[in-house]
Amino acid sequence: MSVRRRSSATVVITGAAGFLGSHLCECFLKRDWRVLGLDNLLTGTAQNLAHLAGDARFRFMRQDVTTPFFVDVPVDLVLHFACPASPRDYLRHPIHTLKVDSVGTLHTLGLAKAHRARYLLASTSEVYGDPHVHPQPESYWGHVNPIGPRSAYDEAKRFAEALTMAYHRAHRLDARIVRIFNTYGPRMRAGDGRVIPQFITHALSGIPLPVHGDGRQTRSFCFVDDLVEGMPPMRDWRARSSPWATPKRSPCSNWPRSSHRSWELRPTLSIWPCPRMTRRVGNRTFGRRKRGSDGPRPCLSGRDCGGRSSGSRA
Repeated sequence: MSVRRRSSATVVITGAAGFLGSHLCECFLKRDWRVLGLDNLLTGTAQNLAHLAGDARFRFMRQDVTTPFFVDVPVDLVLHFACPASPRDYLRHPIHTLKVDSVGTLHTLGLAKAHRARYLLASTSEVYGDPHVHPQPESYWGHVNPIGPRSAYDEAKRFAEALTMAYHRAHRLDARIVRIFNTYGPRMRAGDGRVIPQFITHALSGIPLPVHGDGRQTRSFCFVDDLVEGMPPMRDWRARSSPWATPKRSPCSNWPRSSHRSWELRPTLSIWPCPRMTRRVGNRTFGRRKRGSDGPRPCLSGRDCGGRSSGSRA
């Protein structure tokens, strides 16, 4: 299924008022879907959806998906994107994080089953934990700490994946899982603690950029438009998915130089202790072979991150 070939259908998006959820709402509306957005506004904000309020095809329901809920219209597709994703958020709300990816996943899977709808789960690269394999292919099961402070998020997502696959095998639910790596773009909260908005807000304020350890830890990034376009509903639902992030692995210590090139800033660095050295980037060989596409372009080349820069989007 491709949303370009399917009109007048209904999609339910949980976490609709969040960073990714609000972009998904926009994308489906542009393709003439009816959108029902659910969010309890714990970390999302209604402001992210304010520009959609006048669209008759869009309906917002303030709803915590960890409590039972009912959808009174036929549903064709369910996207479960509700979950605190920033480390600051899931460390502040560890129990709710575990509930939204366990009880919330159960409720949304039940909704998809009841409506015979397709189902897409938003997972994360955190399921790999502190990986020993670089880059990480989908066949890699990870190296995780089930009782550490970050386990509320890591293990919640791992359980959500297991529950989704159980529904797929036991009930033949047509389900997909997308493991999202680091995504950036408009509507990220400036103070959510993730690296791209933190670097940009610090640089614009003239505050030294925080780099943990020696700066050799790496991440791969994906612009939000590329992430949305790369998801199964936007491309080919029948194809197996694979990691969808820029292939370029950039050490943290290189990013200040990138900001100088893209935004004409000259930030200084502030070195902080590093609790763990992590290299996390998806292996996209399978995706290139199946999609015939090299995927998203590298980040920090003047692309949007909350505001428009003067650089190129290419």
